[in-house]
Amino acid sequence: MRHLMTLILTSLALFAVAPSEAFAARPLYQRYLAGETCYLKLYDATHMRRHPKQTLSKFHVVAMTPDPLKAKHPNEFNVHFGYWIKNAGYYDGQAKCVASGSGANCSAESDGGTFSLAPSFRQIKVSLGSRLQLEGSKGSSANVSTPDNRVLLLPPAPRGSCSKS
Repeated sequence: MRHLMTLILTSLALFAVAPSEAFAARPLYQRYLAGETCYLKLYDATHMRRHPKQTLSKFHVVAMTPDPLKAKHPNEFNVHFGYWIKNAGYYDGQAKCVASGSGANCSAESDGGTFSLAPSFRQIKVSLGSRLQLEGSKGSSANVSTPDNRVLLLPPAPRGSCSKS
């Protein structure tokens, strides 16, 4: 009887784990970016006062649709991303991303630098490379890849939230 109970519990545990493992194996684009969702982190004034060396007050990522690159190269996709720099304005651009493991490595247009995307329990973790700079209406941004900006967790938001405003 004890053996039977162990067998039943083991089977149930495997059944419960199998779907989540299958879900985790799906590529980042398919799991997070293919729909109408954007990923956005907005830091309020209180947070910015508590972290005076942090310069990014907003960061967003959204898949470009339609994405002609994705149709030709299944492991590659384009994203639109942007950020607000405290006291300096808004900057945005595009990046080409290449799937790598469960995430992706992205290169910003016009040699703007690099960042990676990784799933983090319904959020996207953005890790900035050694440099990330974009052009805006006031010229090029400063390099935002500083220790206080380096890693951001972006929760999902309605697609319209990922804009300049």
